[in-house]
Amino acid sequence: MTSSVPIIIDCDTGRDDALALWAMLALDMNLVGVVASYGNVALTQVIDNTARVLSFTGRDDMPLFAGAAAPLRDHKAYHDVVLKRQASSGNGVCNIDYPLTKRVLPTQIPPEILAEQVAALAKQHGKLSYIILGPATNFAQICDVLGDCIHDVIETVTMMGGRFDDLWTETPVADFNLVCDPHAVRVILECGLKPNFVALNTTWPIALPLQAVENLQGDAPLAVAARDLMVAHCRHFAPEPIFRFHDPAAVMATRNMDSFHSVLMDINVDEDSCEFGRLGLGSGFAAGLHQTDARGREQLLSLILKGLGLTQL
Repeated sequence: MTSSVPIIIDCDTGRDDALALWAMLALDMNLVGVVASYGNVALTQVIDNTARVLSFTGRDDMPLFAGAAAPLRDHKAYHDVVLKRQASSGNGVCNIDYPLTKRVLPTQIPPEILAEQVAALAKQHGKLSYIILGPATNFAQICDVLGDCIHDVIETVTMMGGRFDDLWTETPVADFNLVCDPHAVRVILECGLKPNFVALNTTWPIALPLQAVENLQGDAPLAVAARDLMVAHCRHFAPEPIFRFHDPAAVMATRNMDSFHSVLMDINVDEDSCEFGRLGLGSGFAAGLHQTDARGREQLLSLILKGLGLTQL
């Protein structure tokens, strides 16, 4: 993918969504719109967070749409996992209060209007790369509204999510983004776009311990803000003093679409199963899965830090 490809980010802006937005804007990755979703925090908080994060870099002009406030279908994991996280996440960005935005905050719009707005961006900029950093609900609803016309609007869709092999064995539960709305992921798999996934197998090892975060060098306002956000997460919100760059890594992975390998994939949508939300390989629908090695992960981290204006000692 080159910087000329227009990108929409669909996010539930918490700490790493914020870093992803900041890094891609700094790297001129041609972001043309942002869709807010419930997830890390409730939709109203996500809207406010996203607007402030964009405003911090002077992008009050960036189109921002308010999408889904809940999954396609209510389910037990939504209450047990998603709402529980929201209750413990503070304001989503480690209780840091970024300056108020100058824009009037958008209000939630129905899927039909959201689909129209996304299609309008495609008409203006060309077919879009749609990157999902939170639940898949918004994009599933867009697929439902546009039907076969989705192929005229979307060039590629990429989602941060999935846990495979030893990573699943070590922690045999679906990751947060997928468990929010597995039914939405199934809709996307069925629509024929061959969605791409950047799994935790890629993003989990892309991490820095607190001391390394504190030692990051950079004096520009964006660099200071990014470092402060990571430090606050490590000290007050993380289960261990480590910052994992899940969402920024997923965004940067899309800069090299050759790193996605064709697979067959399906998702468990049995709400009574202990594997509800698990992505499985080997059968199902055509998809892409990001694959890399230690060197590739180090390159992704370097790209993220470059976008944030930070360097390691």
